Amino acid sequence: MKPGFIIALFLSLSCNSSSLQAQNATFELTTVGTTPAMDSAIWYCLDIWSENIYSSVPINIRVVHDLIGGGFAGMSFGNNVMNFPGAPMVDTWYPTSLANAIVGYDTKPGEVDMDIFIRSSLTWYLGTDGNPGLLRDFPTLFMHEVGHSLGIESLTWDSSGFGSYGLSDTSDFPSPSLSYSQPDFEGLPTLFDRFIINEAGQYLTDTSIFTNNSTELHEQFVTGTKYFAGPLSFIAKDSAYPELWYSNPFQ
Repeated sequence: MKPGFIIALFLSLSCNSSSLQAQNATFELTTVGTTPAMDSAIWYCLDIWSENIYSSVPINIRVVHDLIGGGFAGMSFGNNVMNFPGAPMVDTWYPTSLANAIVGYDTKPGEVDMDIFIRSSLTWYLGTDGNPGLLRDFPTLFMHEVGHSLGIESLTWDSSGFGSYGLSDTSDFPSPSLSYSQPDFEGLPTLFDRFIINEAGQYLTDTSIFTNNSTELHEQFVTGTKYFAGPLSFIAKDSAYPELWYSNPFQ
């Protein structure tokens, strides 16, 4: 359950901009330091995403291909907004791509919806046939990172035996440099966090049960099974909540 907002080092490189109109959503893309082959793989992934999500507001993505710290192969940082007019849940962080889709307008005009960073020191398989051999499959990685900033993102954090959400920031990551200013998360969860439950059906963001930044939350993070209690997920999994994966031992 590491944070769904993730960051990287940015160096000034040449930029390219373009856009894609597909079946259900429009993506606008700015690339920094990528190659034509990588751009082609990026559009392949965005086309798949566009067929499976719905938004009348263009989704603006910036992709940086560069050296990034911390040993990450890729990182995604979703722009976030809270308590916007029409927000279904108060005091809850929404990725702007999702907030915009809900209300039908750009909640942060002039800003990108996500910064995605790809490690340039790795050798990537850029084909789209699903046969990377022993190479790292770029489309798999990129689909994953876009998913974070479309809403599969968590602000949960665990340190020194204390579990929390909404308390970490860009200083917790190596050399952050975003194209927009990330807000103070004020100890509040993302929409994704609001749907995390334990085996007893208790919501981890229910402060009447679990205090934020507590040993109790730490125990919830490192023991037992956790589930995503979204109503559509329940239907999609044939009347069961999907299990959430995290590393064992916990990281």
